[in-house]
Amino acid sequence: TAQGYTIEHVREFPKGEPEEITFWSKISILKDEQTLFSTEEAELFSGFYVGEVADWIKDAEDLKNRAIVDITGNGIPEVILQGYSGGSHCCHHIYLIELDEPLKFLLNLETGNDGIAFEDLNKDGVMEIETRDDVFTYWNTSFAASPMPEVVLSLKDGKYKANATFMRKPAPTDKEIREMAEAVKSWSSSAGPEVAWKYAIDLIYSGNIVSAKKYIDLAWRENNAGDFNTKDNFWKELKEQIHQSPYYSDLSSYFGL
Repeated sequence: TAQGYTIEHVREFPKGEPEEITFWSKISILKDEQTLFSTEEAELFSGFYVGEVADWIKDAEDLKNRAIVDITGNGIPEVILQGYSGGSHCCHHIYLIELDEPLKFLLNLETGNDGIAFEDLNKDGVMEIETRDDVFTYWNTSFAASPMPEVVLSLKDGKYKANATFMRKPAPTDKEIREMAEAVKSWSSSAGPEVAWKYAIDLIYSGNIVSAKKYIDLAWRENNAGDFNTKDNFWKELKEQIHQSPYYSDLSSYFGL
């Protein structure tokens, strides 16, 4: 129990396997014998020591010690859960539930192929959340070459939202942009370990849309445009893809697209 709530943790093990291996787990929050929250049974759940690597929750004591932490500094603990659906890639689902009366969902978000990490970036006693946007996973390329730009979320009006203040970086010099552009040989998905548009996406997510446009203009290869065919079509498809990001509504003006 915590803050007057009962938190249940149920695990199922594959037949014949040791208890260290969990097939699925389910976590529920109850009060007065009423279930107020329950996860799906198709996920495995890990808890967090803030600042340490997550690991699977093994039992009720483990859950209490590792997944119930006050990260907002207001004296009310949060249940911090990272669900994982299994498989080679994907999917993580983050629940951040404050054990207030009533329960407050500070974050309920599928982060896809990336998990989260906590850090108090501005040293105000409230943790920020660091993750990566996987909206470009398999977008015209392989998983290994897919851009995964950094995103930072902070607490605002009782919810964790993407915050451009923590994401903005200085613009690169024209020399750096030119050197990155000159290294581009092709806009094909199989051009190398990094696709040509990764640098542009990183610039956009760091608040440098002007630099991203300069880079695209210099790096575009009309005779080797890959599946995009034209530069205008590349921008069109990029805008359509980024609109699908779960962070787009928080960052639309910041992106400048």
